[in-house]
Formats: sequence, structure tokens, C-alpha cells
Amino acid sequence: MGTTFSQCSLSTTFATMKRSPEEMQTLVREYQKNLSEASIPFWMDVPDILDILDHFEQTQQTIEAELCLRIALRMHPNDADILMRKVYRLKNDGRWHDAETLAKQLPDQDHIDVQFFFAEKALSEVRFFDADAIYENILSREQQAIEEELLENPEQTASLDDLRMEIAELFLDYGSEVFAKKYLLLIDKNSPLQRRVSLLQGEILMRYGAPEQAEEEVERVIDEDPYNIDAWIFRAELANERKDFDKCSEAAEYALAIEPNHQKALRMKAISALGKEDWDTVIDTYDLYHTLEPNDYTMSLSVGEIYLNRQNIAKGREALQHAIQNCNNENPDKQRITHDLAVSFAMEGDIRQAYVCMATLSSLGVPHDEMIFQTARIAFNYGFIPFGIEMMRHRFSLVPGSDERNVQVAQLLYECKLYKEVQDLWEYLFKAGFSSESEAQVYLAYAAVQLRNKEVFSTTSAAALQHQPSLMQQVLGQLYKDVPLHEIPTRILTDYFSNTP
Repeated sequence: MGTTFSQCSLSTTFATMKRSPEEMQTLVREYQKNLSEASIPFWMDVPDILDILDHFEQTQQTIEAELCLRIALRMHPNDADILMRKVYRLKNDGRWHDAETLAKQLPDQDHIDVQFFFAEKALSEVRFFDADAIYENILSREQQAIEEELLENPEQTASLDDLRMEIAELFLDYGSEVFAKKYLLLIDKNSPLQRRVSLLQGEILMRYGAPEQAEEEVERVIDEDPYNIDAWIFRAELANERKDFDKCSEAAEYALAIEPNHQKALRMKAISALGKEDWDTVIDTYDLYHTLEPNDYTMSLSVGEIYLNRQNIAKGREALQHAIQNCNNENPDKQRITHDLAVSFAMEGDIRQAYVCMATLSSLGVPHDEMIFQTARIAFNYGFIPFGIEMMRHRFSLVPGSDERNVQVAQLLYECKLYKEVQDLWEYLFKAGFSSESEAQVYLAYAAVQLRNKEVFSTTSAAALQHQPSLMQQVLGQLYKDVPLHEIPTRILTDYFSNTP
């Protein structure tokens, strides 16, 4: 959330010269050449090394950026600008305490970037009024500095609008639409930032549940600037929220016509294709997106599942392995990816490897009995009945028979249409002693029909009819679709157990 580093200090408020792309490439090549000559110490001025660091961060070269920061700190261990980059790196890694400790050690506590950090820390703790007070103080000091500069250089042009925009975006990132709107309204009405203002106002309206008004904002921007790629992407996002996947796709295509390799536009194109179940487009889009956003696991997950559904196990597993490599352990999707990888092994006939894969779920906080259950589900779904039975017997040793968690065992066996093949498991569940109110009574009653166990059917169907009539209608009603529910047990006894004592 938020920016990695404030770009709006006074030094950048006034018009400054920036490096051209060619100059930037030359600087990067010089840095890499010096770096390759490892035995020869080299030196770079702070602005140069920071520009290179910015280049690596903006092009998402994470490892190179980390190395560049370490080199910069070695060259200039006491430089405030470089130390602040370290502060933000720690913050972005979630190490807020370490970041704050380092920020407090900097000699100039009034430096704008130090104050920006403390303001963002307040935002992260939902102390919006404290953050607002810090930002107000920053703006006041920056305004005073501008006025002093203008006295010396009357021809200079200066504005705090970029700074106000950055503050508004930070508030929006951390969930405060009210304060975000406050700073957006402070931006000059004639500022070139007004189109961006309109888009952020649209985002606020979308959050407030007013998508039609948000659409009006984005359409106004598009009318004024048909080549505004951010507007087209926001239009795609609005359409996706309404599940209008055709319009989402159209907007994404317009954005890609402006910038063919734009990551967000490619992502929205893929999302719209997923919504339309246009799997070929998802895969085609992924091939390009993956080269541009190699650390994004989400599309790899979707593509991996598409390939598995198409029985292309090799490509499916390749995409899923990339997804699991880039998904944090704390992310719930890690469990889904792990499950999908296990399925890929089961599809190849290797249930033991599938089990090894599923066993890693324990490290993600999944209870052992749940991991065993999910492995058994995979085994049953892919025809490994003996292995599934082995897993369920082990689970019964962990979860006592009448435990409500075993209702899902009965439901699973019912869904997989497994009866005689797993009769021992059903016999265990018949004797488990579920409460009469339990949903298990319905599944036990149906299994008793399939296994011709009249005694069990009589007791479980009576309990199910009294306590679970809706579920009983859904499960047992399939045997007699036009018969009233209360008559079904009698009909079953007649049709299925007439020869049973």
C-alpha cells in the first residue's frame, strides 16, 4: 500500500531536468560495467545511484534493486536520501518497527521524506487525523519554501498540486475516502492533474456504491482525452465490477491499443476473458503478461487450472509451480495452489506424490485431519479407492466417529457415489452415533438404501424427516421426484426392502 518513496519534495516541486531514456540507459550500462569489474572499487554520486535504483524498482528488477541499495549504502552510509530508501524498503517488507527505528535515527527529523514516512505509519495504524496533521504541516512548510524561492526567482513556476495528489492517493490506499477527497479538492481547477482527480473521484464514488456516477466521471475524462490509458483501465474495472465482461474487454482493448504491453490492461483483458470463459484468450494474454509481471501469481494460478481442465498436465503444473513460488504462505490462495498441484499428480496416476504435496498444507496452518480429508477427496475423485480408504481410516483415528466434522465424510462418499467399495467406512459411520439433528442422518439414510441396511434406514430416515426435511428432499427426493416427502420412507421400504427381514 502507498508509495515507496516521496517524489514531491521541494527539489522536485520546481521544474527540474530529468534524464532522457537514452541517458538513463547509458548510466545503467556504466553502473553494470563497473559492477562486473568486481575487483575494482567504484564510486557514483548520490543522484546517479538513486536514479539507477529508481530504474530497477520501476522495471521491477527486485534483486538488482536490492543489490543497488546495498552498494549505495556502502558508498554513502550517512546520506539521508539513501537511508530513507532503506527505511521504505523495510516498510515495504512489512518491517515497520525496523523502518521506524531507522527513520528516528536520521538527523533531520523535519525532512519531508521522514515526515512522509511517519504520516504513512499513522495511516497504517488508522490514525487518519494524526496523518492529516502531519501532511498539513508539510504543505505549510513547503508553501513557505516556495514563496521564499519565488522572491529570489520570480520567473519560476511552482505548485504543491503534485504533493496534494500524492497525499490523496495515500489516504485512498489506506481506506480514507473522506481525507482523500479533501486533498483532491485542494488541487487547482486548471491543473493538468484534474483528469487524474476525476478518476480518483470516480474510484471514491465506486467505493461509495455509486457506479453510475463513477462511470460519468470516467466518460468525461475519455471525452476530453481519448488516449488517457488510466481512464480506459478504470472503465474496464467498473465494467468488471458489474460483471459486464464484454464492456470490460472492450475497454481493455482500447487501453492496449494505446499501450500494447500495459500490464494492467493485459490483466483486465484476461479477467474479462475469464468472466466469459474464453480460455484461449486467457492463455494467449498470459504468455505476454507473464513476461511483464513475472512475480504475479494470480494469472499463473488461473492458467494452470485451465490447462489442468484441458488435461494438459505438463503446462498446468508449470504454471502452478510458478504460482506457488510467488504466493506468500500467509495468502489463502497458497492452499488452493497446493491442492491444484496435488491434483496434477493424481491425474498422472501418482497418488503418493499427490499426498506428499498435500502434506505441505500443515506448514500453512491447515489442521492435519483436514489435510487427510482433502487428500482422500482427491484419491476418491481420481479412482484411488484403496488409498482413499486408507486416508479415511487414519482420519477416523484423529476425529471420533460422532464428531460433526465426519458429516463431510458422509457427504463426500455420497457425492462420489461410493457405497459397496467403501462399505467399511459406511459401517463405521452407521455406528458413530451422530445426533438426530445432524445432517449426517440424511446421507446415512441414502447409503443405507444403497447397501440395503433396513435397520439403519428406518432410524436415520425418521431422524432426517424430522430435523433435516430440506436436505432429505434434495438427497432422497431424487429417488421419487413426484412423491411427497413424508411418503418417501414408506415407498423406499416397500421398493428396496420388501425382501429384507
